Amino acid sequence: MKKVKCLILMACVMLSCNTYAQRFANEFMSNQRDMKKRDVIYFTPASSLIRTSLDNTKEIQDTIVLKLINEKIVSELKFYGFDVKQTPAPDSLKNNEHTLAVSQVEIEEYQYYDSINGEINKKLVFYKKLPAVNVNIWLTYNANRSDELIFYNDATRLSYIDGYFEDETKANTYVDYEIVEINPNDVYEIATDNARLCGKYFFNFLLNQYVFYKSNGEDKNYYGVSYTRSLITQKQPFENFDILQIENE
Repeated sequence: MKKVKCLILMACVMLSCNTYAQRFANEFMSNQRDMKKRDVIYFTPASSLIRTSLDNTKEIQDTIVLKLINEKIVSELKFYGFDVKQTPAPDSLKNNEHTLAVSQVEIEEYQYYDSINGEINKKLVFYKKLPAVNVNIWLTYNANRSDELIFYNDATRLSYIDGYFEDETKANTYVDYEIVEINPNDVYEIATDNARLCGKYFFNFLLNQYVFYKSNGEDKNYYGVSYTRSLITQKQPFENFDILQIENE
C-alpha cells in the first residue's frame, strides 16, 4: 500500500512540475485567443522574386507565386491567432508587437541524379540527370531594430524516373523507364507549402521566445503548435527555418 501511495505521489509531483513548466507556453497560446492581448504582426508582403536557371518551370507567372506566398503567410498567421496588419509599424513596438517582411523570394531550378537499381543484381544501377526546383523564402523580423533577424526556409520538388531492368540475368540488359518532370504547377504548390510552414515556424519562434523571456531561460522545453492549434512539448528542437543573426554596427 505504501508503494502505491508513493507512486501516486510521484505522478502528482511530475504532473505538477510539467504543468508549471508549460504555464508560460499556455499563457502565450491563451493570449492569441484574446483580442486585447494577442500579438500584432505588421506584415510587409514580397513584391518581386528572383529566377535562377529556369527551364522546365520558365512558364511560371511571378505574380501568381508572390500572391500565393503573401496570402498564405497572412492566412496562417491569422489562423494561429495573430492580429495581422499590412500598415507601417510604429517607431516603437510594444512587447506583443512585431514586424515581419517577406524580404526575398527565389525560384531556383537545378539538376540532380535519380537512379534505378536492379532487384536481383544490386550492382546494376542506371542514373539519369533530371531537373529539380526550390522555392526559397527569406523573411526579415523586426527590421532595423536591435533584435533584427533573418529567417530562411525552402521547399523542393524533384523530377523522378520510374522503371526497371528488363532482364538482369543477361550480360547486356535494358532499362524500361518513364520520366515524371517538374512543371510550373509544382512551383505553385511548393510555394504555398513553404509559405504555410513559414507561418507555423514564425508562431513557434514567438512562442518559444515568449517562454524564454518569461521563465528567464529556466524552461528548457521546446514548444510548438499542431495544425489543430494544440500545444506540443518536447525536449528536442522542432523543425524550423534557419535563423540568421544580424550584426548591427
